[in-house]
Amino acid sequence: MVDLEALRAYARTLPSQGGVEIGPWLEKYAAEVDPAQAIVEVGCWLGGGTAHLALGAMQSGAAIYTYDRFLCVNEEERGKAARFDVHFDIGANTLPWVYERLKPFAAAVHFHKGSFRKFTWHGQKIGLYVDDLTKVEELWLAAMAAFLPSFIPGKTHLFLQDYHFDEEAGPKYAAQKRYMAANPARFELLEDRLAGTTCALFRFLG
Repeated sequence: MVDLEALRAYARTLPSQGGVEIGPWLEKYAAEVDPAQAIVEVGCWLGGGTAHLALGAMQSGAAIYTYDRFLCVNEEERGKAARFDVHFDIGANTLPWVYERLKPFAAAVHFHKGSFRKFTWHGQKIGLYVDDLTKVEELWLAAMAAFLPSFIPGKTHLFLQDYHFDEEAGPKYAAQKRYMAANPARFELLEDRLAGTTCALFRFLG
């Protein structure tokens, strides 16, 4: 028998830039995705949010497709990881580390390592979209071009973890806010600032 409580406790130990904080929401919504639909995560980092999605996917049977560079690109990235006592050299491939940490979860997790400027999607309907990456216009529009055509009206939920990041970093990082303001009939705001983070939860209306 799978011990979900033990896995939840383990998931909370993984490095996080918000994914662990909103973990209960991620698990809940991932658990409600139809198994014929997909869960898409843009911005895995070191797997904290992915682990909570996997907890939900273990219950729903939906597959997770997670996108990241999986690369320690600079001193800033190395410092973020070091705060969790995880140490990479600059230029290190972080995917093996993430892969090992997610092994305890009996969920189908498909890793996509590559550029943030180009996303590819095979067309499966998407029941849940989680974004902890696309704060600027170029990246957000690239993600929407790839994934939005597979959203399901009235059903697809979106976690936008950096929705309020512009409040500390400036208007360059308000791409998601501008998009939602321009498309009020297509998205419904369900919850805001989840667990005191910058995350907003939306439902796609069509």
